[in-house]
Amino acid sequence: MEYKYRKDKVVAVIELSSSAIKSIGYMPMWYNPKPEKIYNSMFNDLLTISNNWFDKGNQQIDRDKFKQDILPAIVTVFNKVRRENMPQFIKIVATGYYRKAKNSTIIIKLIENELQRLIFNKKKYSNFKNNIKIHVLSAHEESRYGYLSFIRTLRRKEKTTFKSLFKDKTGLHIDVGSATTEISVFYNEDFTKTISILIELNTFIDLYEEDEKKYFIHGDYYNDIDREKLQEWISNIHFIIQSHIEKELKGIFDPDTINNLCVSTGISNINHEKQDTIKTELNTYDYFCTLKQELEINIERLAFGSKIKGKNSIDIYFNKLIKKYLKYIILDTIYKYFSIKYFYFNLANLRIGIYHELIRELRETYK
Repeated sequence: MEYKYRKDKVVAVIELSSSAIKSIGYMPMWYNPKPEKIYNSMFNDLLTISNNWFDKGNQQIDRDKFKQDILPAIVTVFNKVRRENMPQFIKIVATGYYRKAKNSTIIIKLIENELQRLIFNKKKYSNFKNNIKIHVLSAHEESRYGYLSFIRTLRRKEKTTFKSLFKDKTGLHIDVGSATTEISVFYNEDFTKTISILIELNTFIDLYEEDEKKYFIHGDYYNDIDREKLQEWISNIHFIIQSHIEKELKGIFDPDTINNLCVSTGISNINHEKQDTIKTELNTYDYFCTLKQELEINIERLAFGSKIKGKNSIDIYFNKLIKKYLKYIILDTIYKYFSIKYFYFNLANLRIGIYHELIRELRETYK
């Protein structure tokens, strides 16, 4: 590949996940790991996709549905990344269903061929010499990159603290996604002891929407929610998720091996916009009490807001709220299994970890 690494040209990462196509890109010389730079970047996009293209029974990706709905969305994101930023290098990774599916190799080849054809047919892409290769991340790679984004976005003083905190100790990293959750018991930077649990949050959202029509809402607005029925539904889902996770954890991880050092990726902190630092230690009990209060308060807000904005827009927001709550059920179950009392939220993400690693590789390879 004819290539010369430059600090003044964008390096991009595209992630193909089960529920979305996500991308980030920065010029290395401009990159700043401060939270306001990372999370408010103009080039940090997410395109949500449908969740009906994975056949859970056969553990395969439905090729026809994929070609019809998902592949065009991937092409759209790829074109946008290329057109708006003309990056010097793009790394594409795949997670979730792409790793779980038995026909993953065929689907990945389908994507590679389509993107490669696109490049060859576009004159403006003629300077893009490298072949398109999509890397399907293993469970331990995905978890490691998430944790790496946490470490690499620390401020200088925080880095010193965390390096000493985690050095030669066993830690826990949890990466909660829409389809899979990666759980790693790691030592220093060894993430080989990682499991990936399939917990399809969108399935529970679909179940919620079906049950909502039956007995959650009796009128036109959310002020007609039967709160006792809703709480019963949440409790039942909590039990299903908790039982599934505990079954997967038992026999693999000793709950007494963690030194109460835990980092959680994939979830935004409720109050992170009020914090001065990207890393905040939180008490698990206090946090989940706050979350429960937040859910109740937002239901009250929705009851009023639905009259103003209309039920459809409120449905979208409420579904996001339920999805967020389901993610916290996952965390709560894992925290209790390992008796975690305090944890750190990672406000960065997998793509930022990959970006850092990619920059390091490019510097070493193309000096």
